[in-house]
Amino acid sequence: MNKSSVIAAAVALCTQKVMAGGFDGPSVGVASLFEPGRYAEITYNRINPKIRGVDNEGRNYGNVTPSLNNVNGAIKFDVSDQLAVALLSDEPYQRDTDYRAGSPKGLKASFKSRAWTLAGKYKFNPNFSVYGGPVYQTLDFGSDAPQIGYTVRTGTEGAYGFMAGLAYEIPKSPTRVTLTYRSQIEHDMKAREFGERSNFEQKTPQSLSLEAQTPVSENIILFGGVKWSEWSAIEITPPILELRTGRSLRKYDKNTFRTTLGASYRITNNTVVSVWASHEPDKEPDFSAIAPTDGSTDFGVGLSYNLGGGVKIRPSVTYRKYGDISDPVYGDYKNNFLTLYSLKLSYNF
Repeated sequence: MNKSSVIAAAVALCTQKVMAGGFDGPSVGVASLFEPGRYAEITYNRINPKIRGVDNEGRNYGNVTPSLNNVNGAIKFDVSDQLAVALLSDEPYQRDTDYRAGSPKGLKASFKSRAWTLAGKYKFNPNFSVYGGPVYQTLDFGSDAPQIGYTVRTGTEGAYGFMAGLAYEIPKSPTRVTLTYRSQIEHDMKAREFGERSNFEQKTPQSLSLEAQTPVSENIILFGGVKWSEWSAIEITPPILELRTGRSLRKYDKNTFRTTLGASYRITNNTVVSVWASHEPDKEPDFSAIAPTDGSTDFGVGLSYNLGGGVKIRPSVTYRKYGDISDPVYGDYKNNFLTLYSLKLSYNF
């Protein structure tokens, strides 16, 4: 197992993004574009949030965020020595909230998406390459707010955006730096609110990610990155809800920044262990009852094992500690966390 195999395992683990700010879900990333030859992967994620709150009368809400399943994958082919193509699929935005106790009892919200990216990578020379392509994204959501007699359900709507990036690599070394941009996508949603039909535009945010990796010894690779997402340009405001109540389901005041730093260590010729940490600063007072968290810090550990024949298996677990947040209406949300269990199977063929 050479250095390139070591870093392939590290990148595959660290680029599986656990949910960041807003409604971000684990993403497939662009690492598959840099795999040699033909390559395929599939990842199953089990997301277990534990978000609890206490209202102003001391009543405990219990856990308001049910567990979620998330599946993403990629398949990549080399067309020539310079050109590669890949199909990437993930669920970039997810959220599920269900209050079963306390004053907001009955408040529910569900936000789901699926994205398909047809990406190409062109290598100008051994050091520099560009990549990108169209993105087709589907989106649907629903919410119940019995306190005001409100319900909303949308159909599943699709819209197009794009992804584009630059990469720098050092030949015969796992050193690589990538800069990836994903565009804002605008969906024309059809919905029913209060039992009436409505139409409105729903955006998902643009983002910019910088990721880097470099060896510090024969067996150790350092990796890290930063991701910016423009959530301040996003709000979920169905028109009839706004007309009758002056409210939004969700409005973001600030953008999000998430930084990650980690290392991979080759234990044996077939086994690599990776550890990482990431942080997203607090952004209070950006409170929402359907997403009652404020900033977070993650710690993760993963293993990559080469089964032979081009097949690798990569289990990992990430623990996220959320920042505390309070609201004069909904009360206090403290000591909350999320656990993400991931299992990736990949095949170089």
